[in-house]
Amino acid sequence: MNAGATDIKTKNNQIRNITLLLLSTLTIMSGTVVSPALPGMVSYFGDAKHANLLAQLVVTIPAIIIAVSAPFIGILTDRIGRRSTLLTGVLIYGLAGAGGLFLDTIPALLFSRAVLGIAVAGIMVTTTALVGDYFDGHRRIAFMGYRSTAVSVGGLLFLLGGGLLAEWSWRAPFAIYLLALPLLPLAILTITEPSTEHIDTKKSDLTHSVFQEHLRHIHLYIIGMVHFIAFYFVFLQIPFLMIEIGETSSTKLGIVLGMVTAFSALFSAIFAYARERFSGELVFSIAFIFIAAGYFSVSAAQTLTILILSMSLVGIGSGLLLPNITASAISRATPSMRGRVAGMMSASVFTGQFLSPLVTFPLVSRYDGKTTFVILGLVYVVGSVVMTVMALRRKSKA
Repeated sequence: MNAGATDIKTKNNQIRNITLLLLSTLTIMSGTVVSPALPGMVSYFGDAKHANLLAQLVVTIPAIIIAVSAPFIGILTDRIGRRSTLLTGVLIYGLAGAGGLFLDTIPALLFSRAVLGIAVAGIMVTTTALVGDYFDGHRRIAFMGYRSTAVSVGGLLFLLGGGLLAEWSWRAPFAIYLLALPLLPLAILTITEPSTEHIDTKKSDLTHSVFQEHLRHIHLYIIGMVHFIAFYFVFLQIPFLMIEIGETSSTKLGIVLGMVTAFSALFSAIFAYARERFSGELVFSIAFIFIAAGYFSVSAAQTLTILILSMSLVGIGSGLLLPNITASAISRATPSMRGRVAGMMSASVFTGQFLSPLVTFPLVSRYDGKTTFVILGLVYVVGSVVMTVMALRRKSKA
């Protein structure tokens, strides 16, 4: 291959990689973008029975749909290909996501949000599998870090954009989903079907091998689910803890919670350097300790400064943890089953989000918010010990 052809291929790959990052940011918009529109929705649909509850479901229903549909989409993308599944998901995402711009009944709006959840699952599963297909070794690990950074930054920008648009109309934030449509032609031009050959096996052999494949990743699925059960408690409880210490400003609340996103984005960007020096198990252990420290600090917080410090620690841990979960799963996955593994990882994460209030609310009711942070912090400490033991055992066998 001559130098000119090499330059063109490198440029095309760079555009493809940027496209993958942009498509990955769409997955963070499933609920956060329209959450600032909740009061306006409740007011608009005020005559409907249980309007308050149904409006909240408009925000949360994509999460449970993603959890349910992601494993099936994982099977689909392994069988029919990544590219077609991704392109279909992006198109449906833009159309269904923008439903709030014109739909005039809550049942119709809920249906569009459920369809959006399926589309988000399709984008999440395929982009994750494609990273595994396009990259290997250190390049794959590095790109996973950049991807997590892009998602964190995108989440912050989309949330701010949703808040600004909600000041104008409760429908306006739904327009942000239309950003997916300009990305569709870019994806058509740059995303190619990986050359990985899908293994054609008998049904019984496939069933057996799929079971074995998921068994190899079960600890990663558990980490993803348990982490998000605990992690989303931050967003459920910090507003109440701020009131306890006398801070009622929405701007200050945004700063406190923004520390999680900001530090998560920063440390996701340097995740590859951590993985160069430590095994995946030790990165988990380090991440767990940072999050535990943040949770213990929250439990003792009496000032805004301590809360900001606490959320920074949680952000550091999260920035290392999230790309490590995905990188570990995709690196270990059999190429022909990356879609299935990505699907189960997505399902575990969104199941954790859905279960978070169901698990933590009873703890807050029995004890209180700060004590619950201590309990969750101890869970992370136990996780750190387990991961350290696993790392030492792996080292002793090497």
